[in-house]
Amino acid sequence: MAPPPHILIPMQILPLILTVFSSLLFVYRTTRAIYNIYFYPLRKVPGPKSWIDFPLLRNISTCWGNYDIKMREPHNKYGEAVRYGPVEVSFITVEAWKDIYGYRNPQLPKVLVREPDQQPDILNSEDADHARFRKTMSHAFSDK
Repeated sequence: MAPPPHILIPMQILPLILTVFSSLLFVYRTTRAIYNIYFYPLRKVPGPKSWIDFPLLRNISTCWGNYDIKMREPHNKYGEAVRYGPVEVSFITVEAWKDIYGYRNPQLPKVLVREPDQQPDILNSEDADHARFRKTMSHAFSDK
């Protein structure tokens, strides 16, 4: 017994579906690239446009083991602040390090979320517990 004819996709429609899908994918990637490079809020930070739009290229240089060399080239070309991804910026100045990670700055938001039954540790604890953990561990990282 043959299936009903309205369920089968005729072979003449399949190339049309693939063409429409690939065209929509091309339009999406193109508009996303234009937005990321020219309209995103970080657009004023210079950087290699190929890395901004295709983070896969940066990952390939990581796999080849020359990421640090490839990362230095844009800094030599564009300066102290380089945008190397859609939402990623690299700074090479001491002032930027102090501004971002400096002492007594407001705490950066926690990315990790603690499970309800998990004990707090230094990565996913509140401010008071985090200070206690840091004080306990600081002797292991001192020059003494």
